[in-house]
Amino acid sequence: FYRRKQKQTRVIAGEKGAMPSASLPPWASVTLLFGINLINYMDRWTVAGVLPELQAPPETDGFGISDAEGGLLTSVFVLTYMLLSPLFGFLGDRLRRKRIIAFGVGIWSAATFLSSFAADYNSLLLCRAVVGVGEASYATVAPTLIADLFPVEVRTAWLSLYFVAVPLGSALGFIVGGTTSVFLGWRWAFRFTPILGIILTLILQIFMEEPARGQSDAAPTDYAAVPQTSLDVEDAPTTPGHDNPEYTAAAKRPPLMCGGFCADAKAIWETRSFLWSTLGLTSATFVLGALAQWSPTYLQRINCNRSQVGYLASAQEFSECKFHINLIFGLISCATGIGGTVLGAALSTKYSKPTNAADAVLCGVGLLLAAPAIFLALQFAPVS
Repeated sequence: FYRRKQKQTRVIAGEKGAMPSASLPPWASVTLLFGINLINYMDRWTVAGVLPELQAPPETDGFGISDAEGGLLTSVFVLTYMLLSPLFGFLGDRLRRKRIIAFGVGIWSAATFLSSFAADYNSLLLCRAVVGVGEASYATVAPTLIADLFPVEVRTAWLSLYFVAVPLGSALGFIVGGTTSVFLGWRWAFRFTPILGIILTLILQIFMEEPARGQSDAAPTDYAAVPQTSLDVEDAPTTPGHDNPEYTAAAKRPPLMCGGFCADAKAIWETRSFLWSTLGLTSATFVLGALAQWSPTYLQRINCNRSQVGYLASAQEFSECKFHINLIFGLISCATGIGGTVLGAALSTKYSKPTNAADAVLCGVGLLLAAPAIFLALQFAPVS
């Protein structure tokens, strides 16, 4: 919200939404970020695809864990992700974002790869917690790079393409994880994506020039002119942004002992629309996280259980049943997730204006339409 004057902020006078000079064209940079985000979500939901194998007895290379312990594998990831995201967001406003991305991908790739060698449940749990550290550092700064690559007129479209990686990567996590666990064992499901993540990150670090913050915004000086504390008022240059009411209000506030971080947190807390949006997204994530974590396992238990199929199925038939459920669930998640992301972005671009709440209405309508579909899916799963 409040940004200090930064030497690297360069805006070419008279060029609204000027593109940054970069070795890679903007579309190629977005493609790389999309690829890394795809692997990010594949890593995140591979656990759900191999959960039945993790719950298998130790004689079959499982850990014999309970449902509560299986759920904790995702919960501990979410916990570290939640706690460290504000820190990396703060650092993303002050440090080179490419370095933060390299740090994050390196951490989560190493943790994911090491989890394939876990000797027991506790070591696997620790690795999943570290994955949350790495993904928090990437997820908080990568979208800001895209925002600085494109002017506001086309920014939503490019961000929607980037976020297509969320449903696609999640679906591939179910499919690749489940398929790999059937044919090679669950440990191999954690060994492919880290290598791809490191390769894409190296390409990003070598060939992409980081854009200046706010370079594609229509009026970046309005942001730069708002001080972080009242101590910044005396040194702030005279710009049109000083007429902004937010600048005047910020200038009257007493200085905060913890500096810019507290100023950012205070500004966020005072933004009611942000708080309500965050509460809504948190509630939706609570439901979606439970569905993503347990839907494949639930469907496998009621459809692949030997007492349900009516005869004593062989181990191969049992594995094939689980494989097909992961595949179908992943394909449906992929198709509907991509369709919803693209449709939402198109509707937002058409109807959203600074004077309305079209984006919030679109999100609310989408959730209301999904609620009965979830109920019907749970009701019909045992019989169809």
